[in-house]
Amino acid sequence: MPLFAAITRFAETLGKPGLDEKSENFQAIQLREALVQATPALARAGRFHHMQATRGMRGTTLISAILSDLESLVP
Repeated sequence: MPLFAAITRFAETLGKPGLDEKSENFQAIQLREALVQATPALARAGRFHHMQATRGMRGTTLISAILSDLESLVP
């Protein structure tokens, strides 16, 4: 169940109306907040150490890393 909670958190963030119309920096900020909130669930699921995304990443680097991580979470 923890993995489902983490995926749901990212899905809610990515599904926010108008997010894709915002700047990449704004999108990255929103995704970083989702990452911070999803970290405990990812850790409980034993998946956090597999994540490329880190809190220190910014902009498109963070966006790309999170999208890649999400692809690896969902079979």
